[in-house]
Amino acid sequence: MISAEIFNLLFWRLLTLTFFISTNSIGSIGLQPKNIRNNKISILFNIFKIRNKINQTVNEIIKFNPDILFSVDSPDFTMRVAERVKKINNNIKTIHYVAPQVWIWRKNRVKKIKKFIDHILLLFDFEKKYFDEENI
Repeated sequence: MISAEIFNLLFWRLLTLTFFISTNSIGSIGLQPKNIRNNKISILFNIFKIRNKINQTVNEIIKFNPDILFSVDSPDFTMRVAERVKKINNNIKTIHYVAPQVWIWRKNRVKKIKKFIDHILLLFDFEKKYFDEENI
């Protein structure tokens, strides 16, 4: 729902500048994002499908050559895409909305995220301190 609202706001204003990815990218290969989050077996059985979808998404983004890559939520998918895109074309600015829950687990991810996310938009005020430590 959040990604649809953001997409509607950005789409008509930045049509030629932005490539947008969200959980819909996962849904387009027949996997439901909630199933991926809640069912690790689903990931195991579909690992090649998921990896293929990540690669296809990266290739499309590179072909499109946007100024901005705007990703929403689903960090296990969108962060992998953003990281690969940034390695191929460092000129594409990356913005991510709905930060990963680093305060609960994998706090060290912030250092890694900093390498390929230029700006992160947060849902909650308390998240700010985790990302401020790394100047994101």
